[in-house]
Formats: sequence, structure tokens, C-alpha cells
Amino acid sequence: MTSAKQKKCKYCDGRGYVKNNAAQKVDLCDCIKRQCKCSGEDNYMYYDKDINAYRQCICRNYAFRINKINKIYKEADIPRNYQWKFIEDIEMIDNDKKGIPNISEFLEIIEQTLVNYEDIRKRRGLLLWSELTGNGKTLAAAIILNTLVFNFGIAAKFLKLSSDYFGMLKKTYSNIDESEINVIKKLIDYDVLVIDDFGTQRSTEWENEKLYELIDGRNDSKKMTIITSNINFEKIEETALYDRILSRIMEMCVIYKVKTPCYRQKFLIKK
Repeated sequence: MTSAKQKKCKYCDGRGYVKNNAAQKVDLCDCIKRQCKCSGEDNYMYYDKDINAYRQCICRNYAFRINKINKIYKEADIPRNYQWKFIEDIEMIDNDKKGIPNISEFLEIIEQTLVNYEDIRKRRGLLLWSELTGNGKTLAAAIILNTLVFNFGIAAKFLKLSSDYFGMLKKTYSNIDESEINVIKKLIDYDVLVIDDFGTQRSTEWENEKLYELIDGRNDSKKMTIITSNINFEKIEETALYDRILSRIMEMCVIYKVKTPCYRQKFLIKK
């Protein structure tokens, strides 16, 4: 939207829109508002006296993109505590003004995942695991999702494995207007999918098959998948030799052990 010769706005970096943190949504940047001649009315058209005709306002395409991004956020099913969370919402020091152990390394893996998204050759998903609960795995996954939606306006979804995924599939058995295949296909098609709490499934034959269909489909489609888990994946290479789900996850994801301490509600999420 911004030509190469134009100087990028220091607030929106040329996107034309900015974060409205108070309202938790995306708004038009002042740099575009100053050029707007339609005030968002009349389908973003204004009358140009110089040519004696109506013209499309500069704000139109930006407004459409903003509406799209805000709609994606509303429909992404991100848990309330993790909505509108970005990299700046991760604290680097604790209440005693001490650096949080391993937080720099944790930030680095998040930032690297975000940077690599723009290069299809480097783009990979991420599996965040730790047997410790409350140390930021889900927050990190939400940050990646929120940031990619903000930057690129891509389709995204947050999925609790047991309650959301398997629940949706089971509902199709009593709903003639929806099918199991369509549910799985929709989830495969999201540009970014967060699968939270991997390992909480009962691992029945049916659950394993449906989970494989989702993971394998996203792997084949080269879609980014962010997975969180409390399972120990220290021996994933060995286990993946005979587990086809883990084999696919290894193909599509960087496997990272989260080493930060447990500080849910105390350090990671700003009040």
C-alpha cells in the first residue's frame, strides 16, 4: 500500500494501521487519517472538484484490511487471558527486579519464528513443551498468532485439542449440515493454527487417527502450526521412528523446551 519512494510512517511502519491497545483492536493510523477525504462515508468515495467526479479515497483499502484483521481476531477463539498479547507483554524482570531465568532465549525463539514466517524456505512451526505448567507456553503461542495476524492479516485459529477439536468432530455426528471432513479441512486451511495442550487427548484409536489427519494435512499444505504441550519430548527423535504423528510434527516444527520458571499470573501477563 505504501510505495517504495514514500517515507514510512514511524508509527505504523507503512502498514496504514496501528494497535489500539485500549480497545484491543486495529485502527487507522493518523498518517492515513490526515489524507482521508471521505471520513469513512459514502463507501469511501469523495467528490473531487478538480476533475468533477467521484474518486476512491486513500483510506478505503486500509479500512477493508483493518476490518478483515479485526474480524480474524474475533473469530480466532483465542482464550480471553491471551487475547491481544504481543511480544511487549512478556516481562523480562520479576517483582524483585531480577532477570527471569532463560527469558532471553525464550524471546529469541518467539522472534525467530515470527521473522522466518516471511520466508517460505525458512518458515517452520513450533512445538513448545515443558512438564512445568504456567511458564508461558500458551502465551508464546498466542503472541505468535496475534502478531502474524496483525502483520499479515492471515487466517488464524486457536484450538484446544481435547475440548475444541475432538468436541467439534463429535458434534458433526448429530449435525446433518456439517461433516467431519469439512471440520478437518477448515482447520487444515488456516494459515496459522495453535494446537494447545497436545497430549491431553486420551489417545484412543479414533482420536489418534483424527489428530494424524489434521497434523498430516497441515504438514502437506505447508501451514504453520504452533503446538504447546506438558509432555516430555526429550526423546522425540527416538519416539518419532514408530509414532507417525510425532514424525510429522518433527518435519513441520522446531522442537523447543521452555526453561522459564512457573510464573503464570505473576510475571508473564501484564495487568
